[in-house]
Amino acid sequence: MKQGKVQSKMSHYIRNAPFLFGNSIVISLILSLTLLFSSIESVAQIKLAWDPNTEPDVAGYRVYYGTASRNYGAPINVGNATTYTLNGLSPAVVYYIAVTAYNTANYESAYSNEVSGQITETVSRPTVLGGPTSGITGTSNTYTAGGSYSNLQHSVQFQFDWKGDATDLSPWGSATQSKTWTVAGTYNVRARARCATHTSVVSSWTGSLSVTISVAAVSCTVTPSDGLVSLGNQGGPFSPSSKSYTLQNTGSSSINWTASKGQPWTTLSSTSGTLAAGASTTVTVSINSIANSLAVGSYSDTVTFTNTTNGNGNTTRPVSLSVAAVSKPDLIVSTLTGPTMPVAPGQVITLFEATKNQGSRATTVNTVTRFYWSTNSTYDASDVRLGQRTVGPLTAGAISVAVTSVMIPATVVSGTYYIITKADADNAVVETSETNNTKYITVKIGVGNVSP
Repeated sequence: MKQGKVQSKMSHYIRNAPFLFGNSIVISLILSLTLLFSSIESVAQIKLAWDPNTEPDVAGYRVYYGTASRNYGAPINVGNATTYTLNGLSPAVVYYIAVTAYNTANYESAYSNEVSGQITETVSRPTVLGGPTSGITGTSNTYTAGGSYSNLQHSVQFQFDWKGDATDLSPWGSATQSKTWTVAGTYNVRARARCATHTSVVSSWTGSLSVTISVAAVSCTVTPSDGLVSLGNQGGPFSPSSKSYTLQNTGSSSINWTASKGQPWTTLSSTSGTLAAGASTTVTVSINSIANSLAVGSYSDTVTFTNTTNGNGNTTRPVSLSVAAVSKPDLIVSTLTGPTMPVAPGQVITLFEATKNQGSRATTVNTVTRFYWSTNSTYDASDVRLGQRTVGPLTAGAISVAVTSVMIPATVVSGTYYIITKADADNAVVETSETNNTKYITVKIGVGNVSP
């Protein structure tokens, strides 16, 4: 800070014979007044010092100051000190200052030499400048400045020069700011500070931080990273039925892309296109209706995304499909017994039969178990109906047991025949299997030794 020292010589006051000047008593003395401006870490203040008067009856000193020459406010009695600090002053204002002495009789001298000065605010240059020294186009880079302050303890703001030639300046603001370069090259980043209260008070620039920006590689990204996992019962529907993927060009020039799959039960919403720099598109992978005809089991496919421009970002996503068996009832004739001896034409016989639901779901309606006379062990439309019984709804694993009487056809001749019993003979229930409903026993027609 600046400092000034001005001295004036005045005659010693006359101790026993003061003289009158107008209506005031003037005591003369010798004063040497020194003006010291505030130090940089202080608030707005002026420090004063003067040479002491050597007369033995000097009692003290008074400091006068104001904003016009020889036009002072009320004095400050500083006692017998020879230094004093004026505090609370305003920056950029010129202050005029003088000192008087007074003796033990309270006689006061004339003003000393007048000194003047003003408080000048300064903001120090930032001592900290940090951030990345390399990067790629299109990516944000963050830099921090610091270590700058106002000598009047005001808040400071920071500005960054992103090129080093004052042609690309950031707004004044916080000590941490970000920059995204779109053109590759070398940039000289620097920073400066200013007073937030008196914005014209600006520091000098820091030294430059050299930053090298490279062109971002042209690449295609695909999100999300997981595959489509779908499941359902045989015949559909399957859930989830689709999954969407976002393809994005992360480079600075356009790219061409393709998407492909391998299975007929998979559908892609789009299979090719062009993406401008920074652009994105969506491809949806779906399970189509062909999957409804698939047998029970596990199936897989792979969707391949290809950057046909340069291959950067090529990737795949798996597709998994699980087809579960449908839960259904399944009716069978689990037990069938009849006469073990030959029988006669027209004879009534007794059959013991059990109908069982061996499926995983209950039947909810009545079904019919029917008995047929056949010349072979395989049921067909030519077989003769002998009788039937009604079977009520059966829970999974339940069995319905009954004894049923039927008559042997009167026209049959001697030989070996078959009684075929068919569960759900009218196909009232959709079953897991429709080919396991029958069971048979052999019956002999004889002339002698006939079963009663």
